[in-house]
Amino acid sequence: MRERDTIEITNLIFVLGTNSRKQEIIGFLDLNDRLKNVTSRYELTPDWLLPTRIDLTYLNLATRKSAFNRTKEIFPGPINSSGLPTFQIQGMQGTVTISAESIFSSDMRDKQLRREEFTYKQHPIYAKIIFYDVIPFRIKSA
Repeated sequence: MRERDTIEITNLIFVLGTNSRKQEIIGFLDLNDRLKNVTSRYELTPDWLLPTRIDLTYLNLATRKSAFNRTKEIFPGPINSSGLPTFQIQGMQGTVTISAESIFSSDMRDKQLRREEFTYKQHPIYAKIIFYDVIPFRIKSA
């Protein structure tokens, strides 16, 4: 029988948006890592979710500048044979692979995956935000 653990849910977020210079920005960020640095609600500005060079992945389509980083919990892995990004999450087996349509793992024994997408047609900053939740399980011993 599986039981949810008290370990925090890992939240990866894919964001497609436009910066203040009207350049398209794409990236993945670790929501838990972002939130731990927030000290005041005033820091949560409308563009707070827009990827920066210190996030997991960052690509400015106009300048072609990019960055790949790691956080305490999430490590960007290699691009797989299908051209999709992979991530390794500390304390979990296998790698998590993300595409625009789905999230899947090479080893599902210790986790459940969830995906929720928001698309904006008229938003001045965000075109698309996709939340990917990785929920750990603890296998209960008999």
